[in-house]
Amino acid sequence: MHPSKIIRVAFFVVLMLAVTVVIGLPPPKETAAGEADAVRQGEEPLALLMADSEFDPLAGANSYDLYLNGIQLGKATFEVKKQGEDLVIEVAGKVRSFINRLFTIRYRGQAVLSFHSVQPSEAMIEEQKGSNTRTYQMKFLEPNRAHTVQIEEKSGKRPSSTQKEFVSENLVLDPFSTVFFIRSLDWRLGDVQVFDILTGRKQYELQLDCRGETRISIDGRMRDAWEIVVESRSIEEPRKVRLSGVIYLSKDSSREILQATGKHKIGSVVASMRRPEGPQIE
Repeated sequence: MHPSKIIRVAFFVVLMLAVTVVIGLPPPKETAAGEADAVRQGEEPLALLMADSEFDPLAGANSYDLYLNGIQLGKATFEVKKQGEDLVIEVAGKVRSFINRLFTIRYRGQAVLSFHSVQPSEAMIEEQKGSNTRTYQMKFLEPNRAHTVQIEEKSGKRPSSTQKEFVSENLVLDPFSTVFFIRSLDWRLGDVQVFDILTGRKQYELQLDCRGETRISIDGRMRDAWEIVVESRSIEEPRKVRLSGVIYLSKDSSREILQATGKHKIGSVVASMRRPEGPQIE
């Protein structure tokens, strides 16, 4: 693999770890719709979308440093804004300047969701690699159904677009609502949550298992955290585990994702929080 491609792949792998806790998923067979057979928590899946009443998130931005095998590739910011009765989540990622001088890599995304139900209404992801840009626009029509438009713009060519509809037996969330959903839950030892995540092009099943409590050093300060094991599976048979990772979620009312770690064929990847900032959302 060419060095430039390794860096591009590594950056997007670690970035996706930071914002979705899903890293380096091997692409399954292309499908416009998936039917998941995951075990749901309780008979009423919509109950999973209700935010815990004690969840008190911070407004403002969190920054994450992104590493591959101990080498920092770039950073990502995750910002939460209140807009009426909704929340707007904005995410941006960029590589370090010396890499950017060789080739341009940028990533940004946005999701709009209800604070109380953590139900997304729409989301957008834009990836830039050199002079090529790929944009995913997602509309969430029902808790288990979404419509997407993929737009590709390549230098010297007319833009092209592809539309798809995704359906599941589980809840379906975009990557950014997924992060907020994980933070909104009242975690306890042994808790398990299963739902689907839609990246715009692919749909995966995500399983989260709360393994216990730990302490982790973030920005020079020890923080109490829940240790949550993450496993991702493709929708199609055979339902093999594609990836395992761990996220560390602060035990205070803000429930910040302090760090996420995982393995990929290109190496060990880490997304580590720099410093939580901003006032609490009222």
